[in-house]
Amino acid sequence: MSKVLRSYTFRAEFEKDVNLFLAAIRKWLWEVDIRKQFLTDDDGTTFPIPDRDVVMKLKGNLNLTNLRWIADQIEDCHVIAETIEASKKYTGDRTYNMRKATEAPGRIDRQHIMDNFENCIDFFESEIERAKAAMVGIEEVNAFEVRHPRTKVKVVPAIQQKQSGTSRQAS
Repeated sequence: MSKVLRSYTFRAEFEKDVNLFLAAIRKWLWEVDIRKQFLTDDDGTTFPIPDRDVVMKLKGNLNLTNLRWIADQIEDCHVIAETIEASKKYTGDRTYNMRKATEAPGRIDRQHIMDNFENCIDFFESEIERAKAAMVGIEEVNAFEVRHPRTKVKVVPAIQQKQSGTSRQAS
């Protein structure tokens, strides 16, 4: 793997697009800076928009045409594919014709990308399980309050649950 760091910049419509793209290239990612974008109204009011500007440094052998190809493989990441550029040349403008100039990375690199996505899927599945467990806990509190409307529910933090063996206490 090359020790030279290459700097690239791109724009994305949503942070989720950024996260998926970065997950695909995680093996080569050295440094990343994600910046929110803002618009300013005629009266000077500034408000955030979902778009993100991303500056990243990569190690290894992926080139610009590989990065465009990778972005094109991810549903709705066309803005990344159309704006990614070497940081020194970056304008943020979409270059629709550049999408044709893509090249798939080599077989080993494609396998790394697939492995990265597999790890990403595993991570999100575990986060879904955590969210489901949290919802069950909230439902238990709601059910308790319905059965005992005059009793205030005090939730004991998980660390204390292990010590005392309780999860919820009525006060």
